[in-house]
Amino acid sequence: MFKIKSFNSGNLKMLLPCLIFFCISISTQAQKYSKVKISLENKTVPELILMGIDIDHGVLDKNSYTAELSGEDIDILNVNHIKYEIIIDDVVNYFLEQNKNPSPLNSAPNAGGCAPDVPGLA
Repeated sequence: MFKIKSFNSGNLKMLLPCLIFFCISISTQAQKYSKVKISLENKTVPELILMGIDIDHGVLDKNSYTAELSGEDIDILNVNHIKYEIIIDDVVNYFLEQNKNPSPLNSAPNAGGCAPDVPGLA
């Protein structure tokens, strides 16, 4: 006959931290973000918000909205048959590559956005 081992509180004390760690590690996995240009020909920004798309950053033009969206947001676009164009597939990798190979323009003096010294404005 099979014997079932009893489950005592000592086992639970060891299992609980493992379960918590497992849940946290799954929930903090990196999500891919893409720079996307969404067509607003047939949808409005309020309609996108109601669908659950995060519209708190980006650039709004007459017929489009451009922003960095998560894979979940892109899935919402697909399910709702909303036209979009992926401009940068993975923005994190894109910027990491940009930092590895800076262009001469980015490495020039004052390339960080500071204005050069202008006579008379010191």
